[in-house]
Amino acid sequence: MSTSIRIKPIGFWSRFFTALLSPLMRLISGAPFETPQSTRFWNNRKLTRESSEKIPRSMKLLCYGIPEEKKRWLGFTPIFHIPILGGWKNFVVLKPRGSYNKEWHVGWITEDNVFGISLVPITGGVRLLLGPGDVKFFAIGAEGRLMELKEVGRGKIGDNGPYCQTLLL
Repeated sequence: MSTSIRIKPIGFWSRFFTALLSPLMRLISGAPFETPQSTRFWNNRKLTRESSEKIPRSMKLLCYGIPEEKKRWLGFTPIFHIPILGGWKNFVVLKPRGSYNKEWHVGWITEDNVFGISLVPITGGVRLLLGPGDVKFFAIGAEGRLMELKEVGRGKIGDNGPYCQTLLL
């Protein structure tokens, strides 16, 4: 089965507002010298259950949750992206298997049925937050084709570890 997911490039205004929010994101991370989190509601695309089910199991990388992490939302506030308020700090670092040197995108399927893909282009590796539940990640190459992912590391926001300057989504 060949699955292809086309990713529309993020536009000027999305990049502009993401850059504008960067100082705030550094502040709320509690780690101002690390690369700040870059996920915003305007640069994610929701997937339907049907489209996520078309992704073969072999192309999904399962990452187990961190039970101690809090739930994602506090009312309407997405607390999981605000570490100074108790949001998630643990992350996994992923990159495509092999020698892929083009832009790619990462998607996720959570155990509580959140299906999405980031429109932020990635080159190299990416840090992804881990919450209390398990999550399956998948990768889409520049040409819309699925790619295998591999885990290359783990860490915690604020640990000043080897991945602190890696893109965080």
